[in-house]
Amino acid sequence: MRLVPVINVSNIISSMCYSLFRAEPYLICPYKCVYCYRRWYLNEFVQNSSPLRGNINAIINIVKCIVKRRLKPYPARLSTLTEPFSTLESMYKLSLYFLKEAFKLKCPIIVNTKSSLPLEKIWLNILENLSHYSLIVFQISLSTLKDDIARKIEPHAPTPKNRVTTAAKLSEKGVPVILRLSPLIPKMVLNELDEIVDTAVHIGVEHVVVEALGLQPNEFKRLYSILKLNAEETESYSLVGEYRLVKPSRKVLFPIYSELQRKLVKNGIGFAICKEGFFSLHTVPDCCGFYLLRNHAKRLTLYEYYKYALEKGPIDAAMINNVHNELCRKENIVCIDDLRRYPKTLSKQFRYHEKGFLR
Repeated sequence: MRLVPVINVSNIISSMCYSLFRAEPYLICPYKCVYCYRRWYLNEFVQNSSPLRGNINAIINIVKCIVKRRLKPYPARLSTLTEPFSTLESMYKLSLYFLKEAFKLKCPIIVNTKSSLPLEKIWLNILENLSHYSLIVFQISLSTLKDDIARKIEPHAPTPKNRVTTAAKLSEKGVPVILRLSPLIPKMVLNELDEIVDTAVHIGVEHVVVEALGLQPNEFKRLYSILKLNAEETESYSLVGEYRLVKPSRKVLFPIYSELQRKLVKNGIGFAICKEGFFSLHTVPDCCGFYLLRNHAKRLTLYEYYKYALEKGPIDAAMINNVHNELCRKENIVCIDDLRRYPKTLSKQFRYHEKGFLR
């Protein structure tokens, strides 16, 4: 059983996500967050292989091949499904190994974590080294700033207070930090808007990115019951057709996102939304933080089409291929023709994403 290095094709991911290239050091996570969705994607792998056998070496080999061919590397996300700096990392140091190899190969990395482990010397040193060459973006993930609430839904994760301290200290060291409100639970965040903005200012983040809660309907209700909140109106997580997950409706989310964006912009902080659209609210070039990295490749998403339409006018179906070809010629953008030069393991999956996106 092999964990592929590229996130699977779907109408949401293929249309809106930049961070498709993923490094997963661990297949288990001790944090046991109530809202965790990794079990839907990794159960089969965990049952059929060692829970520590991720895809780190596969990613490193792909990057080595890219470097050898003198191509621009895709930023790799560490990680998408499990915590890369949990207590397991203290023992096995697989994330540390990956970061050191990425530094040698000058491969840009986007870290996503809840952990305070990166402040320990051996991890901090490599993060600072990567930062010196603009090869790292550090996303710290929060659902709430309240420690007592976090204990209910993230029982074994570091407290929000610890995470804020971690992010602030890394920012002081020059590591570019993004505050990631994920999963965003509307009623909870609405009560913390001013505190979130003050925290973002305190940390010195580059921008705040939000991603709304997505769960199966029965789990959605269970989470709201744990939080003693009335469940909000929901809609399908998918762009088209039926899907097994639901999320808070756009009608619920838009006013919250708008108010948060307004408060952040007033304080000179950027804002973006992960895989949900609402492009009119974005104030940074991309949601993940690619713009903070040097010498990297980037794929097209609906956001690039949105910006094109704002500048040049509406795009109808007959124009899609011409617009796509024009956008593919932009600096750092890699499309199907360019992908033929990349390692097959990477290029094949990226081509599937691009074809799905164009459909």
